[in-house]
Amino acid sequence: SAPHARGVRLGDAAVDALALAEVRRRVLRVDADPFLFRGSLRSAIDPHSSAPEHLVATSIHAAAAGDIVDALPHGLETQIGERGRMISGGQRQRVGLARALALDPEWLLLETPTSAVDSHTEAIIAGRLRRAREGRSTIVATTSPMLLAEADEVLLLDGGRVVARGSHRELLDTEPAYLAIVRRAEGES
Repeated sequence: SAPHARGVRLGDAAVDALALAEVRRRVLRVDADPFLFRGSLRSAIDPHSSAPEHLVATSIHAAAAGDIVDALPHGLETQIGERGRMISGGQRQRVGLARALALDPEWLLLETPTSAVDSHTEAIIAGRLRRAREGRSTIVATTSPMLLAEADEVLLLDGGRVVARGSHRELLDTEPAYLAIVRRAEGES
C-alpha cells in the first residue's frame, strides 16, 4: 500500500488500496538513465524472454533503436557489457525505452525519455511513441517541445501543483510560463 498516493487511481481502484505487486505489474517507470544489465542487446530489451518477436521489433522501431541493432556486429545477440557500457548514453536511453515498450505495461511513466538523443532522433521517437502506446496510458515528464506536441493533454506544474492544462498549442498561446519553458528547452537542443 502507498499512503502518500491517496486519491490516485489506477483504473477503477485507488492505488493505496492495491497490493504493491499489483501496482508494479500494471505500472512501469523509466527514468532518463535506465539501468542495463550485462548480457545481449536482446536481453536488455526483452529481459524475461517473453515478448513476441513482433513486439520486440516494433519496440525497437518506436524507440528509433534500429540503427543500434544494425551497427552492432551480432545485432540483437551482441553483448553490451555491464550497465550497457558498450553503447553510448543516447543509445542506452533508446534501449531502455525499447525495453519499456516491449514490456507493454498498462501505465508507462517516462521521465525525460529523449534527453540524451539528438533533435532528429527525438522527433522520430516523438512521432512513433504515440502510435506504439495507442490504447495504453503514458505519462511523460518532459520539456521537449516535440514530445509535448504529441501529447493528448499537457499539464503545467509549478511547485508540484497543476497550474494549467491543455494541448501544447493551447498552452503556447495562453500561458507565458509554459512558453518560456518550451523556448528554454528549444534553446538547449
